[in-house]
Amino acid sequence: RMIADIVPNSQASPFAPATAESMAQPTRVRFWGVRGSIPSPGRDTAFYGGNTTCVEVRTGGELIILDAGTGIRPLGLKLEEEFQDRPLQATLLLTHMHWDHIQGLPFFRPAYRARNQLRILGFQGASRGLEFGLSTQMDNPYFPVNRRRMLGNIVVEEVKEMNFFIGPGRVEAQLLNQPGT
Repeated sequence: RMIADIVPNSQASPFAPATAESMAQPTRVRFWGVRGSIPSPGRDTAFYGGNTTCVEVRTGGELIILDAGTGIRPLGLKLEEEFQDRPLQATLLLTHMHWDHIQGLPFFRPAYRARNQLRILGFQGASRGLEFGLSTQMDNPYFPVNRRRMLGNIVVEEVKEMNFFIGPGRVEAQLLNQPGT
């Protein structure tokens, strides 16, 4: 498992250059899912949230999503409302490939829109690779729509370094005591 600190930097985004206005905006963080293993939305979990891991980070003009648990579904709905017909550009960081961290990706509606760009980053070392793991969860008989139906411009990259940049943000990853990589 990886955790990450995202701190401002002056490097340009892979999608669009950071502007003075975007760099001046404060970093915003919103938790869309905080549960581990099993989603449990409902009245009893309303205070902390019942979806599995998904965190939205906006910094330096970048939209960064930490994990694709079931919380990514309501995030996607909110992003479609916010962006409407404008293209969306986001980076999704996957801490690891356990089910509760990727199970929401097939329900992330912006990934099905050809105008949108989604860069998916995960640490090198996942069994058979990130692309294989993400695609396999959508194969028949597990899911009715396969990964090829996601029409968005999706790039999956395996990160080899523990420190890297996402636009103006520097990511510092750290290995934790978690089964798998």
